[in-house]
Amino acid sequence: FMVKLERKDLEHLSKLELHFESEIIRVGLSLVEEGIEILAIDLAEKGSIILTKDKGYRLEIGEVHKSLGLDYGYMVSGFAFGLSRNYDLETIMRLGQGARIAYSQADNLDRIDMADIKSIMPRINIRKINY
Repeated sequence: FMVKLERKDLEHLSKLELHFESEIIRVGLSLVEEGIEILAIDLAEKGSIILTKDKGYRLEIGEVHKSLGLDYGYMVSGFAFGLSRNYDLETIMRLGQGARIAYSQADNLDRIDMADIKSIMPRINIRKINY
């Protein structure tokens, strides 16, 4: 149903170096065509690209105070939470990206709550990618 990859994962799968977003999207779409319904491509501090069979989305996160580092599944957790609540896709994407940022920026993971994620969500810019 959903797969979340980093750019380096796409490069490994495709055996290509991906320097441009158009290349990332093209390789990502080839995976969507294989049956993945939602493909999230994590670009770390540069945000994410979300691809479905119908549309793509570019999520930009603005200024980040620390390096985002590894995700450890927080983005997928945000997506799963939003899907379980039947939220619209935009809210689901904001939840996923917000969770990814909140947990990556936290000094103490035990102190993160939904308020932290919600404070990040409005700062996420979502742009449609047509293909």
